[in-house]
Amino acid sequence: MRQLLSRLMLLSIAGVLFSQVCSESDTQNFQNELAEKMKQLREVRQKMFAIERKAAEQDEILKKINLQYVELQKKMGELNQRREQRLNVLLKDNPEYQQLKYKLESLRKELMLSRESKPSPAPSNAPPAN
Repeated sequence: MRQLLSRLMLLSIAGVLFSQVCSESDTQNFQNELAEKMKQLREVRQKMFAIERKAAEQDEILKKINLQYVELQKKMGELNQRREQRLNVLLKDNPEYQQLKYKLESLRKELMLSRESKPSPAPSNAPPAN
C-alpha cells in the first residue's frame, strides 16, 4: 500500500510539474494518456496473475514455494511493524522528523481526497474535449 501511495504521489507531482510547463489541454492529454497506460498495466498484470495462479495450483513445487512466500510475507509484515514501532519510540522527540511525518500524512490525505473528487478520465477512444 505504501508503495502504491508513493507511486501515486510521484505521478501527482509529475503531473503538477508538467502542468506548470504546458498548457491546460496538454496537461489534460498527459493525464489521460497516463491514466490509460496505468489502466493497461493493471489489466495486463491482472491477466498475468490469473494465469500464474492457475499454473501454481497445478504444480506441487510452486505450491510449496507459495506457502513459503506467504509465510515470509507474514514475517516481513511483523518485522516492518516492529521496525516502525521502534522508529516511533526513537524519533518521538525529534521535531524535524515529526514535522516531516505530519507533512507526509497531510500530503497523502490531500492526494487521496483529490483523486476521489476528480472525475475519471474519458476513455481513450472518446474525442478530445475542446
